[in-house]
Amino acid sequence: MLQNLLGSLAGYLSQVVDPRKLRGRRHSLVALLTAVICGLLCGARGYESLVEWLHALPVEFWHKIGFTRRPPKKDCFRDLLIKLDPDAFQLVVNRWINDVLKLELKPEDLQVFSIDGKVLCNTLTPFADAVKLLAAVDHATGYVLHQLRVPSETNEHKTALVLLESMVLEGKVVVGDAAFCQRDVCQQVLANKGEYLLPVKENQADLRRQIAHEFAADEAAFSPLLST
Repeated sequence: MLQNLLGSLAGYLSQVVDPRKLRGRRHSLVALLTAVICGLLCGARGYESLVEWLHALPVEFWHKIGFTRRPPKKDCFRDLLIKLDPDAFQLVVNRWINDVLKLELKPEDLQVFSIDGKVLCNTLTPFADAVKLLAAVDHATGYVLHQLRVPSETNEHKTALVLLESMVLEGKVVVGDAAFCQRDVCQQVLANKGEYLLPVKENQADLRRQIAHEFAADEAAFSPLLST
C-alpha cells in the first residue's frame, strides 16, 4: 500500500518544474518534495524538524522516496522551497490527493466546504506582517481543496473572491463566518451555480439585526398570501 502511494505521488511530483540550476543538483526534485510532503503528514513543522525526522528514518525508506545518497540538511530544502512555484506545486499535490481519496461525488450529493483564514505561526517579522492564508477545507475529508495567501494590503473578503473564482462551485455549498457575509461573495457563489451558508452570530449585532429585519419584512409581505 505504501509503495503504491509513494509511486503515485512520485508520478505526480515529476510534473513539477525544477527551479534549480543544473549545476550542483545532488538530489532529485521528486525525492526532496516527497520528503517534504511525508514529513508534514508525520507532523514535522519547520526545516529543522523535517530534517531531524528524515534523517532518523532507515536507509531503505530514503531509497523508496527517491534518494540515492544521504538526504541533505535544512538549507537545501529551504533554498528549494523559496524558488519553487507554490501554485504549481499545490496543483500537483491536489491532483494526487484527489486520486488517493477518490473524492468523486454522485450527482445527487452536495460537497460542503468551509472558507477560513489562518495566520501561520512563526511568520511575523519586524519588517513584515505574519503570513495569512485563506483556505477552502472539505468537511467530509478535512482536505484543503485550495488556498491563497491573503495580501497585507487587502483582507479575507477580497481574497475569497479570487479563491472562489478559481474553484468549481456547482453542486457545492460554501460555508463561512460573518466576514464573508458580503453581497459580492454571495453573488459570485450563486453565479457559479453554488450554494452558501454564512452564519451570523451575536458578536455581529448590527449585521444580525439587519438580516432579522429583512426576514421579518419578507414574512410580513407573504403572510397575507399564505393565509388565503
